[in-house]
Amino acid sequence: RCWQGTANGNWTDAASWENGNVPTPGADVIVTTNIVVNTNVVCNSLRVVPPGSITVAPGVTLTVLH
Repeated sequence: RCWQGTANGNWTDAASWENGNVPTPGADVIVTTNIVVNTNVVCNSLRVVPPGSITVAPGVTLTVLH
């Protein structure tokens, strides 16, 4: 299942994602906004489309499986 960011914000904020739900560990994620990874997260795949960006907070891990 594909999850696309629609608003700047934290990964854990449902309002940041088009379907109103935070991506699950099996998600294929497309980021087109500015997303901050503020807790340890796992996703299946990750694609960042400019002008989108991913910022990983200090001490936090973003794991991309594929």
